[in-house]
Amino acid sequence: MTDRKHGSNRRGGLSQHWQQWAAAYLVLAIGLAVSLTAFSLTRSYVQARDYHRFVEMHARATEAFKLHTEFYLNYLKAVCGLFGAHGEVTQEHLERFLVASGIRADHDPLAGLGYALRVPATETAEHIANMRCHRLPLYSIIGKSLDPSASYPILYFDDFKTNRTITLGWDPASDAARWAAMEQARDTGQPVTTGKVELHFHPPTNSVTGFIIYLPVYQPDAPLATVEERRAALRGFIFGSFVPSQLWAKVVQESDQSSLALQIYEGNQPAPRRLLFDSTGGRDVAAGPPTPRFSGAVVLGGLGRTWCLAFSTRPGFEQDSRVMAPWLTLGAGLLVSLLLFGITVVQVRARACAERLSRELQTSQADLLAEKERLAVTLRSIADGVITMDTAGRIVLVNQAAEQLTGWSTTDALGQPLATVFRCAPVKTRETLANVADRALTTGRGADQDEEVMLAAKDGAERLLAARAAPIVDRQGGVIGVVLVFRDITDKERMEAESLRSSKLESLGVLAGGIAHDFNNILMAIMGNLSVAKLTCQAETEVAEVLERAEEAALRAKDLTGQLLTFAKGGSPVKRTAALGE
Repeated sequence: MTDRKHGSNRRGGLSQHWQQWAAAYLVLAIGLAVSLTAFSLTRSYVQARDYHRFVEMHARATEAFKLHTEFYLNYLKAVCGLFGAHGEVTQEHLERFLVASGIRADHDPLAGLGYALRVPATETAEHIANMRCHRLPLYSIIGKSLDPSASYPILYFDDFKTNRTITLGWDPASDAARWAAMEQARDTGQPVTTGKVELHFHPPTNSVTGFIIYLPVYQPDAPLATVEERRAALRGFIFGSFVPSQLWAKVVQESDQSSLALQIYEGNQPAPRRLLFDSTGGRDVAAGPPTPRFSGAVVLGGLGRTWCLAFSTRPGFEQDSRVMAPWLTLGAGLLVSLLLFGITVVQVRARACAERLSRELQTSQADLLAEKERLAVTLRSIADGVITMDTAGRIVLVNQAAEQLTGWSTTDALGQPLATVFRCAPVKTRETLANVADRALTTGRGADQDEEVMLAAKDGAERLLAARAAPIVDRQGGVIGVVLVFRDITDKERMEAESLRSSKLESLGVLAGGIAHDFNNILMAIMGNLSVAKLTCQAETEVAEVLERAEEAALRAKDLTGQLLTFAKGGSPVKRTAALGE
């Protein structure tokens, strides 16, 4: 009877509670529903409006990018037409054309414009002699072309300034990045740009980073239907050097610059090392901005390359946004709802506070377990060996990399002294590695091993290591242990030794080449004098025989210098049959 009475009382109290607060709960529910609905609709509107603004901005910037690039490409095509229509173009002709076409007036993005002539390998000597006779007395072709059939010396160049020049005669085909673009332009007949390269000028302090567009110049009226025909008809290349920060400086409109950031990358994906242009000049990166509200990328093809235009909003974008309107709507609705809810808010808060504390406790416990698991996974994933010791020098933790390097499993290593598991000493001083851990434990500061150490693993294998020890401190700053981190550098040392040997062999080759050239010059003088002497003496005399033998000896010496030059250039030695008696 008593239990039934208590149950009846509870049901009655609950019923009374709902009856008492039904109106308040109903008002609160209606107020919250209206507030959330208004918040959702307002936020959707603001989000759609801001996204539409962002799309319009990056569409304008994309179109401006195409127009700016095509504008200056047309300048290069005009110069290409000049060289293609005339057999001989002088520097004066080029100067007058640049002024008349307006290129010189709009040259800011152009760091330089020039022409590289194709000189077949068989005509190199004749070309150099002609240039020295008519234009430059000290002219020569600088650089070894990657095209074995021809070289491409620069004969004309204009940087539109008075304090920067480029060496005439330099062969851009000697640079791999430039030759790759030139070769593609030659075979396709289309303008092709290089990747990001260093634009070299004199003095060297004027060098800047940019890219170069190459346009092929073919013989007039030559057939160009196939790759072979285009290669046979090639006369040279018109090229323009561009500085991206000047070429694309106005791609983002001035009114949009505070709201929109543009980065242009080479390739189809953004990558820091492929960055060509940043409309912010790197200021956003230096300031550490928050994550942009909107971002997107457009991939464009052209000039033999793929360009990725990455757009993102800047802090100024929010100045014309109504992003706070949804929150103001929600705040006003919640305020009205709370005011109408009246006296029950105190009880709801108390209950909500208790529930929140319970949830936070559960969340904290889950976060703690997750953090421990992440730390364990991180430690297992570290490529360096890690050993942790207590203040007594006993091992309390060994990661997977340390197990592999020492040959000791975690089960066997726990509780062992460091010197038992980590048996190694510096290669030169033979000081035991335990002193590094002791020094860190005593001083309370990190300590590096002064020299590289040789580790003797449990299975007898030896590895060359670099090690560092650091103390482990608690929240009060007290030292509670030492962590020892070490890395296997055996392969690194071996590669450095091999690199040193290669460098020595290369130096020896350079020395041999110099000696061979000097000795060959002396031999030429000797052989010339011997030839003159043979002409002045009678045949079949003793003097003539002596001169003949001397000339044969000089020829053998000449062969020896040829072998030295072959060694200096790194080519294959010339083999021939000879009698051992000789």
